[in-house]
Parts: sequence; structure tokens; C-alpha cells
Amino acid sequence: MVVSELKIVCVLKTGGDYDKKYVGNLYKAVSANLSYRFTFVCLTDDQIFLEYENLPYNVVPLQRNLDSLTLDEKLYKARNYWAKLEIFRFTGKVLYFDLDIVLFNSIDNLFRNLPFDSNSFMMLKAFGKRQEFNSSIMGWNGDFRFINNSFNPTQHIEEYKKWDQVYIRDGVRDKGIKIETVQDYQPGIYSYKHHCKKGLPGDTSIVVFHGKPRPPQVGGVFWK
Repeated sequence: MVVSELKIVCVLKTGGDYDKKYVGNLYKAVSANLSYRFTFVCLTDDQIFLEYENLPYNVVPLQRNLDSLTLDEKLYKARNYWAKLEIFRFTGKVLYFDLDIVLFNSIDNLFRNLPFDSNSFMMLKAFGKRQEFNSSIMGWNGDFRFINNSFNPTQHIEEYKKWDQVYIRDGVRDKGIKIETVQDYQPGIYSYKHHCKKGLPGDTSIVVFHGKPRPPQVGGVFWK
């Protein structure tokens, strides 16, 4: 497979609500809505999926076994959120999408307009008041491996609970790196829960399904 300058990355962690159909849907959606060349990579611990052949994208193994952690029940359930930290194994120009992101229109602006320099990091502005950022979409250019390498699973999950986005935010800011807001560069990003229950806004490019419901539970234009 040809390796392009831009990498699109996602994570499929077993033991949660997601399966490989989400990966295929995201790949097809990116292919239909991004005119720039890209390499698509899914990180996963699904051993059967890792053995698939002739896929149009790359499937590579997660390196960290979060299932072996000793945590109380509530924190153990939150472990799947933290698998996404391994996306920072990738350097250069990288865009990350959660698997429950749904694309409706061109995301060329997301690549073309983001300030891809080594001192910039991009995250979604959170849709609610509880958090500052949402980690469903992130982008960077350069080497941010320190975010993954500095992660101590038991310590940081107990400290941050399920809020991986706060850990990421703190790690980036501790390096003196500015965090840009994705919505400033890609118009038409909406939360399903906050904006789309009564229909899609006319300028919708991306719908973010953070938490419940998941796209298959809504159906219609959100799941095929």
C-alpha cells in the first residue's frame, strides 16, 4: 500500500460497543469526503481482524494490554477509552477519528486549513460545559509520542478516570504547545446529542456521537 504524507488513524478496542464494521464505514466515509491522498490505519487488539487479508487499509496491533489492569469495576470499564493513546505512536501529519464519527460532506478543510506545524495540536472543543475538549477528533504534525510513552495505565486511569482528553490536554500544554480548536478550521461539526436529534443542520459536515446512543441505535442516515 502506498504510504501518503497524511495518515488517518482510528482504534478498535475489543470489549466495547464497536466492531470492524465501524472501521469499514469510517474508511469509506473518509475516502468519499477527503480529496487528498491518505493512508488509513486501524489499531486493534482484535486478533481475527488482524489476520484479515486484502483490506484497502492497514490493520496493526495495539501494543498495550489494558485488559490485564487491576482496577475497580467502574474504572475497568473506562479502560477502552485509554487505548486511543497509542495513536500517538504515529508521527508526521496525522488525523484521528473516533469510530462513531459520521461524515456527511467534504473534510478537505480539516486537512487544508489546520495549522499543521510542529508546535500545534488540534482537538475538538467540547460540546458540553463539563469539559474543555473532546478527543473524538484530533490532529497534529510532528512527534507527539511523549503522550503515549508517558502514560502509566493504573496511575493515570485512577487519576483521570475516563477523561483521556484531559490527560492529553495536560500533556500537550505541559510541553508549552498550543491547542487549536478543530471547529475553527472545519465548519459544520455537530454533536448528535446536542444538535441533531430533530434533524441535520443544513451545513453539516461531521456528526460526533460521543457516548450513547451509538450510530446503529439511531439508524437512518447515520448508519449503513
